[in-house]
Amino acid sequence: MMIAITGCTTTQGGNAIPAAHRSTYQVPTNGAGTITLPPRPHDVSLTGVNPCSLLTPAQQTTLAVTAGQPGPPAQLANNSPTCDFRFADHTPGAEYNIAVDTAEGIQLYLDPMLADIIKPATVSGFPALDITLRPPDLLQGCTTAVSVANGQMFTVNLGQPARGTTTAQSCAKTEEVAGAVLATAQTPK
Repeated sequence: MMIAITGCTTTQGGNAIPAAHRSTYQVPTNGAGTITLPPRPHDVSLTGVNPCSLLTPAQQTTLAVTAGQPGPPAQLANNSPTCDFRFADHTPGAEYNIAVDTAEGIQLYLDPMLADIIKPATVSGFPALDITLRPPDLLQGCTTAVSVANGQMFTVNLGQPARGTTTAQSCAKTEEVAGAVLATAQTPK
């Protein structure tokens, strides 16, 4: 491939532009650089928590999902454990994936160089972020990341919602599931 490309080079005459007058390309930011997160009402430790235990059977019924099944580790610093909750109506490919991260926390997503679109949110008073893909996102999915303690968060991802679902609707759904997860995580054991 490189041989074909190098054969197509051309030279262009003209004067060189001094370095002081050259413009540099600026990578567009995703909005994360302007986000200030509110304080958490209190800390909720997720150390040692199995993500499949974060939606009770009653919550699963309310959210119309089946019992969770362990999923592949999330590609975060600690290969975070995940759990997949499929839609009870068997919508093809539709599921909520819940990941528990006890190594990095929500600051991971506050990098303005990430390609995703980042928007602030709150879930039951806890600081959260809604993360979506840039257009044209054909899947219209959303991930909601909730900060529960320093260096700890959980994420709820809806990657393949039903056809016709908008990104805003997907984020509303992941925030709803995140509220249920947070309620369970705060319940004394």
